Amino acid sequence: MRAEAPLGLTSPDNSGRPKIEKDVWFLLFAVGTAFMASRYDFQLSTLALPQFQKAIGYDDQTSV
Repeated sequence: MRAEAPLGLTSPDNSGRPKIEKDVWFLLFAVGTAFMASRYDFQLSTLALPQFQKAIGYDDQTSV
């Protein structure tokens, strides 16, 4: 048995698969971009952490 898509969401050129609306593509793009930016920001902060520790005089021996 084949699952049917809701009325108005299929087009004849895509084999009956549901059509993804432009606003859904935009939302996917916006969320993906925000996720990538947050991961980039986190990575930069972890790379700079040793320099921050050195600047304020906090070494690994202090944290033990």
